[in-house]
Amino acid sequence: MNPDKVKRFPLELQAHVAGVEEARNRLAEAHKGVQVYSYIEVNLMRNATVNFTVIDDIVPKLNPAPDYISVSVTTLMEYVNDLNPAGKMYPMLNHVHSRLPQKQGIPEPRVFVGEFEFPRLTMEGDPDPHTPTQESQAQHALAVAAASLSWGAPYAAWWTFYDNTRTLRDASTGIYQDRGFALVTRDNKTTVLYDALLEYMTE
Repeated sequence: MNPDKVKRFPLELQAHVAGVEEARNRLAEAHKGVQVYSYIEVNLMRNATVNFTVIDDIVPKLNPAPDYISVSVTTLMEYVNDLNPAGKMYPMLNHVHSRLPQKQGIPEPRVFVGEFEFPRLTMEGDPDPHTPTQESQAQHALAVAAASLSWGAPYAAWWTFYDNTRTLRDASTGIYQDRGFALVTRDNKTTVLYDALLEYMTE
């Protein structure tokens, strides 16, 4: 990893947050009732070439601090693969929250789950071992959503509403197929998860 890019990255994040705050303050009178917030997305990953994380090594030093932190669990499936994910998710969300500097005027907690997903197909096109059906996908997804909201996150975002992956292609037909993330399929049919979320939102 380029050391110069690592040094510049906190400055870029700080400029992003400062820009949002300047615009928010400057336009507050002209746009009353409109709320605009800054956030930074993290995924907590360390590996052999990167021995630091944004949440541990950069966010605590940012001034001004971001309004919110978004946690992407797409690359953290070990936290969410079982049907009772709260036991692993709560400590992870608590850790992220503990690294975020305090900020006046922003409701706490200032951490949300920015994206989570459970494919129904593997990259090879086989049924996913965890969530091979719409029913199992919905069961896992709702468990993560429930754990996120019960922890106190303001929201959790599912990836994705419409299919935009086009990552698999049938060798015999050459036709691309998605991995089953979308709430609405390519033939414009809603999934079990879509229907469950709609029922929750309209109760």
